[in-house]
Amino acid sequence: MKLSKVAKLCKDRMSIMIVDKGGDEEELTQWIGTPEAMYPLYNLPEIDEKTIFVIFDVDDKKKTDYSVHRIGADECPLCLEETDATERPIEPSHYQIVAESHAYLIFDTSKGIRFVNRAYLAPMMSKLDQLMFFERRTKSGQIYIVAKLGMLLAGVIAAPAPSTSDNRLLNFAKILHDGIETARRHTVADAKERVFVNQETGEVMEEEEE
Repeated sequence: MKLSKVAKLCKDRMSIMIVDKGGDEEELTQWIGTPEAMYPLYNLPEIDEKTIFVIFDVDDKKKTDYSVHRIGADECPLCLEETDATERPIEPSHYQIVAESHAYLIFDTSKGIRFVNRAYLAPMMSKLDQLMFFERRTKSGQIYIVAKLGMLLAGVIAAPAPSTSDNRLLNFAKILHDGIETARRHTVADAKERVFVNQETGEVMEEEEE
């Protein structure tokens, strides 16, 4: 995990979220990021609201511009455990959409298409070809995406449904859906109308010869 990429996400959002998982009798593992994307800090010293500004190299004059929250894992709506009962494998599409200089990955989830800002993968980019993706659900039924390296979580990313006011993504989703349906209909029609011809005699066959 590239901490410098996490720092950039937080600086762009002017928001830092620190989540404490464990502690006391259980080994403490901290997660850091924004409300939309968080990443684990394995085998690192404990950080707090003060030290994070040093780690992220935030100028003293800009510290007051940040929103910083530190909570326990039980207060976080996203499950930070390695496994979850709602988990199911999921794959990003080979296609992506670019809108207003942001690239979005497309995930076809059990509750429809979700768009995930590719920048949220930046902290895990060095291991991108090794990542496995899964969808999970919050207690309220909202979809979110988790990335794993083997059995270990590498990141959790919120994946809300496109807003009705976000015409860019909604229009793209409609175009994508309509395009797939059109291609499917033509594929079926072409299969019915396909004519097989004997390459040696030119004779029209009822079906393709073995």
